[in-house]
Amino acid sequence: MLTLSIHREDLAAPWGPGGAAFRCGRSHIAPFAHPALCAFAIEDGRRTAIVVRERAEAASGEDEQPRAVHRVSPERYDERLAETVAWRLDQVVVEILSAPPRVRIRAGAWGTAPLYLTSSVRVLHADFHYEALYRHLGSLEIDREMVAHFLMGSHPYGRRTLLRGVETLTERAEAVWDGALRIRYPQPAAPLSPGRLREGKDPITAFRALLGAVLERSTRGAAVPWGAELSGGADSACVALLAADRLGAPRTYGLEVVGWAAAHQRARRADLVSLLGATDRTVVAADFPPLSLNGRRAGAPAFAPFNEIYSEAFDALLELAHADGVRRMLTGIGGDELFLPHHAELALVGEEGPGARASGVTAPDYLAAEVEDIHRETFYTIDHAPRTVVPRSALLSLASRAPVFLRRGIWPTSPLVAPELVGLCRRLPLAWRRRKHLLRQLLLSSGCLHSTAYPELHESFQPVYTHAMRDTARLLLMRLFRGSRLADLGLLDRNRLLAAYADYARTGVTRGDERFYEIAAVELMLLAADAPLRGA
Repeated sequence: MLTLSIHREDLAAPWGPGGAAFRCGRSHIAPFAHPALCAFAIEDGRRTAIVVRERAEAASGEDEQPRAVHRVSPERYDERLAETVAWRLDQVVVEILSAPPRVRIRAGAWGTAPLYLTSSVRVLHADFHYEALYRHLGSLEIDREMVAHFLMGSHPYGRRTLLRGVETLTERAEAVWDGALRIRYPQPAAPLSPGRLREGKDPITAFRALLGAVLERSTRGAAVPWGAELSGGADSACVALLAADRLGAPRTYGLEVVGWAAAHQRARRADLVSLLGATDRTVVAADFPPLSLNGRRAGAPAFAPFNEIYSEAFDALLELAHADGVRRMLTGIGGDELFLPHHAELALVGEEGPGARASGVTAPDYLAAEVEDIHRETFYTIDHAPRTVVPRSALLSLASRAPVFLRRGIWPTSPLVAPELVGLCRRLPLAWRRRKHLLRQLLLSSGCLHSTAYPELHESFQPVYTHAMRDTARLLLMRLFRGSRLADLGLLDRNRLLAAYADYARTGVTRGDERFYEIAAVELMLLAADAPLRGA
């Protein structure tokens, strides 16, 4: 939601407006310029606070641009900061404190576009584009534990990233910098357990009302032209249907899959578009495969490995939306997490817990034994943020997709991660959560066909991914693997990797443990950072 560079000598000086940013000496704090967001700044003579947050109401004098720093009493300063704690949409708060001189940054609970931070003794940098921080690193030092987990397909949610010296400001966390950077986690979110329905209460009616309230709160603050993702799945369908009830017929956008599930997806989307009265646009995902040589990422000056795998296709879709005037996109992110079984219910639904799955994961023989050892030995002990308000996997999805949206000037709004909606759905009895029964019943009650609410086949990007890895990205992958920096660091065997990849590209046969995308993603990061490399 913002970018910043703060120099230590500016901590005691007054801040003021400067173009689209707040400035002090060589330092600046620049909110992301978007009508769905507002920014205000206050100071009381000892403290300056700059708040960037999603709008939930019409802009007032303090929130308008160009931005001034408003002088308030210490009591009023404390009141305004207390208000931000209770803010029910996403936000970031940056405080510059003069005695002792330091910076304090606090994140909200939604995690729409998390900040990444790096610092030296003299300057602090933060950005919601991870790759934007590469230029501030004098040398690269990978975090071997985090890289090992990434190469094994695991993504711990915490402050650590793949590079030492670059950290994530996780949900509700606080970063403090006074020449050294420390990120403090919040208290764990309250645990949620299944409950019992009160007699006479209908969860569909409750869900519809609560999601409607979240949508109203998320969209009433500014007249931002909006669209809705429409994959054909239940999550995005429910969001689009309830948004249309309140905001009128939408523009809808979807990536079309290929292969065995394509016809089923098209039929579901056609049913939904007709019901919504929507103006619909689609992009065939296979026309913009991941890591294609003519795609944005293959030739990009910077690359973040954990960004959306299908960034090229989503970027093409968002380009259409932006040309249509859309500046806010409603998504179905978070829907899966609302209805997952709790740990104690896994046996009832025939699933194993994450520990059992982790113990059964083996590395392909081209990864060094160290990678598998690290993953196994640190699976439970590697740094994780405490229990989150929004489920961790949803936060990871938000973080991976936000940069793609923001580059196109579109703010992603994901109402299914609203904390109160999480609280409702995670407490539902298993029967309402299993196979998203609540959402599917809501779709039926809204007029959808049974085949839309309860599909025989679900959309899948696997054919697009497989084709990309074997064909359209092949030249890029071969070039990366031949010059592998991970091999130089002892994390993989270059010759085995090349042989395994050549065999996969030729035959399509795999044991299911291939890590070609993950390896290529890290290699692209190391190339993009273009700095001396050290192992850790």
